[in-house]
Amino acid sequence: MNAVLGGTFDPVHEGHLHLIQTLRERLGFKKFFVVPAGQNPLKSQSPFAAAQDRLEMVKLALRPLGWEVVVLDWEVCAPPPSFTVSTLERMHREGMAPLTLVMGDDVYSGFESWRSPDRIRELARILVVTRNNSPDPLQRVETFSFNALPYSATALRKSLHNVWNSGDLTQRPKGLPEPVWAFIKKKKLYAESPT
Repeated sequence: MNAVLGGTFDPVHEGHLHLIQTLRERLGFKKFFVVPAGQNPLKSQSPFAAAQDRLEMVKLALRPLGWEVVVLDWEVCAPPPSFTVSTLERMHREGMAPLTLVMGDDVYSGFESWRSPDRIRELARILVVTRNNSPDPLQRVETFSFNALPYSATALRKSLHNVWNSGDLTQRPKGLPEPVWAFIKKKKLYAESPT
């Protein structure tokens, strides 16, 4: 069984890496496919960092994991918007199945508004990740509870904006992998207001 984790990764952070490693250790996935989104059709606002920059940050962050983690650039390179069902169908055509689609409980709450949710269920087992302080387990769906790290892309964008405003680039914001921090500094990402 192979796992699929999509997302904007704006930016990717240590919480993402911790999730991937925990799922790998506890559920024993053979491969883990990470799919940065080009443009989420359910979000009116574009990501703060360009798609190619987000893709590169994901590659830099995942490189040290050392086992079968594969970053797919399909959604970043395709015309927007990105649809999970299209990605899963392509994965089946290219022999990557069987698949488990991993998503957070916050994402799953809007799952029925995605394009072709029933077809997605046919293409992949759905695994909903719940955080340590999550409410009762979701009904009629498989869940995976773990002690999530306290990082979010939203909070990191605010921290990065503050770092640029202060002019002090000596302290890496907590939660950012070192190679991602180096890339953000090089490209001057997230200097604009995060809201």
